[in-house]
Amino acid sequence: MSRIFRVVAELDRHDIPLKNKPFFRNTGYFGLYAGYPYRPTRAFGDGQIGQVGRGYGELMYELSSLYQNPYFRWHADVSDVRYPTGRAAVLYHDPELSAKSPANLPQSRVFYDVGLVAMHSNMADPENNVMMLFKSNPFGAISHNHASQNAFVIEAYKEPLAISSGSRQQHGSPSHREWMWQTQAHNSILVDGEGQVARQRSSSGEIIAYEEHDDYVFATGDATKAYGGRLDRFHRHVLFVRPDYFVIIDDVITSGDASTFQWLLHAPVEIQVDQLENVMVSRSGNARLTTRFLTPDKLEYRQHTGFTPEIYDPDRMWNQFHLTASTGNAEPAKRFVTIMKVDRTEGEPAVRPDSPSTPRRELTLRDVDEGNRNTLDNSLMAAKLLESRGGIALRLGYDLVLWRESGERIVEAAGTSSDRRMEVKKDFFRDEGSH
Repeated sequence: MSRIFRVVAELDRHDIPLKNKPFFRNTGYFGLYAGYPYRPTRAFGDGQIGQVGRGYGELMYELSSLYQNPYFRWHADVSDVRYPTGRAAVLYHDPELSAKSPANLPQSRVFYDVGLVAMHSNMADPENNVMMLFKSNPFGAISHNHASQNAFVIEAYKEPLAISSGSRQQHGSPSHREWMWQTQAHNSILVDGEGQVARQRSSSGEIIAYEEHDDYVFATGDATKAYGGRLDRFHRHVLFVRPDYFVIIDDVITSGDASTFQWLLHAPVEIQVDQLENVMVSRSGNARLTTRFLTPDKLEYRQHTGFTPEIYDPDRMWNQFHLTASTGNAEPAKRFVTIMKVDRTEGEPAVRPDSPSTPRRELTLRDVDEGNRNTLDNSLMAAKLLESRGGIALRLGYDLVLWRESGERIVEAAGTSSDRRMEVKKDFFRDEGSH
């Protein structure tokens, strides 16, 4: 990108405004939202195992000068880049431009052309920011792209919590080809244990809805085409209730016979599971992600570590953990309603396993320990589905979440209604006597 923008900048000096083309104009915003400073991973794609480093800040300095954009300069400053060097210094050195915090920008952004939504809680404060990247990509599973439509990653306080797993340590190696390229390596859904079609342009997705509000952001991805005709629908609806709650509604319908469905979650540390309460807990550093299924109420859990086939050069790769929550009975359609909560933990930070990576090994499920159980958020544990018409209603603490079914005009619950696809009524239950 730096090489490309040297050409763009030279043309701009000769009054040829290539920089105004949408691709170039939006690149800096992609860096600001998706290449956010200090991200612990670079998901999605072949380079996902690496961190967002100083090189991103160097490019953002160049773009800040080219576009006179103070938000891009903030990215560079936070990345500890104060001025360019080498040939870039001739084109881009601009000490007069002052950085401006992104606090007053929308805290999410959709990039429809590449099928990515970046959601943040507080972009101005990397130490305390919570973010989700949600992908449904129209280009398909080609080049450096994987069969990971409708997948997500969650990062908080500079720690990875829900990750895309695997590493391209050698292009086309067995592990790269048979694990990382496949849906099983990502936080998406399998059908009868099989994922999306790999290495095909037709294995595509699309962001079909997006709404940004001050308190929450909502997006829908359609990954139906990626399953090679096996599904009539796979819509994943993702809601981020700032600063720390996520709600995920998965709407899956087969195109033929009844199937089982596998909901996938990958983490850098072992995931603890309470099978009776349908609760999963994982930690990284002092960050914790708690996941709870409201429906289905009965799931079969398995967890393994390592990769199949074994990763190339395991000394360069730390272990990762892979959890599968599977429906027991085959059905023609299924709906998952999942809530996820990010918070900080007390005591010793959770330490990610050091390399080398081990061969695949099935793990005996470890129950949620008392230290985590005693500090789980009460609003998450008390969250429940409410009686509703035209969609789904969820009580989450004092908030009411309403999701309208496709084809319905409104969703009604708790004495109120909404015609939006998804809406959060903040503090709806705070005065219980009025409802």
